[in-house]
Amino acid sequence: MASIQLNATLGTTGAYGQPNSVSIAGKADPAAASATLTADSATLTTDTAALATHNTSATTHAATVASTLATLVADGASPTQAHVTAVNNAYTALATDLTAISTDSGTLTTDAATIAADAAVIAAEAGSDVAVSFNATKVVTRTKLKAALDSILRFVEGSGYLTP
Repeated sequence: MASIQLNATLGTTGAYGQPNSVSIAGKADPAAASATLTADSATLTTDTAALATHNTSATTHAATVASTLATLVADGASPTQAHVTAVNNAYTALATDLTAISTDSGTLTTDAATIAADAAVIAAEAGSDVAVSFNATKVVTRTKLKAALDSILRFVEGSGYLTP
């Protein structure tokens, strides 16, 4: 659905509440902006879980490095090749985890920036004094838009939401 949203900021001294600025919102469909935020939040959740998994793995591998290194140190002046290999393998696994954690950190930073941008779009849409959103595939003439706005105004006049 093609949607257009117009935002108006009312002037404080303008006669008859005339807007002193009208703009077309950058992302016109609030529902679409909310859906984007929801999807990006799900991505953040998935990426956070990946970080937790890598962190748990790194903790396990760090303990393995410590254990195999203690065994190697206990060998004294005559370390066995098997103990050297065990330390090397444990370190390699830990290094892989640390690389993954670093990548996850960058991914989470990107996710956070994306979510902040989504929130800014939603805030911008909500920050106007008056916002009008309409389906541009159905409301194709000014006459149709005026008829819809007149209906809304009649509803508001009879609702008691605003004082005259």
